[in-house]
Order: sequence, then C-alpha cells, then structure tokens
Amino acid sequence: MESFVYPTVGIWRSPETNKQYLYSNVLAPETGNYQLIFGELKPADIYINGKAVSPSTSTVTLNRGTNEIVLHYDTFGVTYCVVRKAG
Repeated sequence: MESFVYPTVGIWRSPETNKQYLYSNVLAPETGNYQLIFGELKPADIYINGKAVSPSTSTVTLNRGTNEIVLHYDTFGVTYCVVRKAG
C-alpha cells in the first residue's frame, strides 16, 4: 500500500516575536519511519506530535493515524515540506 498524506495546513505568526509557524496534520497509514523532504528554505525548528525534533533530521517516526507537524521558520520565503514513507 502506498502512503498517502492528507494535510490540513495553517500559518500562524506570533505577535510577540513575529516568528512564523506552519502547522499541518498528516494521516499516516501505519506506524513507522517517514522522510521529511524540504525545499531550499529549511525550518528553524520542527515539532512532531508536540515533541521537538532536530531540524537537521530527515526521518521521523509517525504513529498510525493523525500526526501533528509544526514547522517554525525564522524568515519569509517560498518552500515546501513533503512527508513520505521511508524505504
């Protein structure tokens, strides 16, 4: 079975710090390792299900079902984030 991602995307700007956050929910078909693939602009911080993950990581563990992903960017720009089943 291929892995499919059904995102809900939003952007939030902190009024105090002016930091940008992109949040989304990813529906994983099974628990396992998933690749994070970013465009040229990389996030400063990554949070998966409320837990901080190193911004230099390329693989994360997602639970079966809905997983919350929050990406913090400290600058403006155009980029992308793709989540796909590793392997």
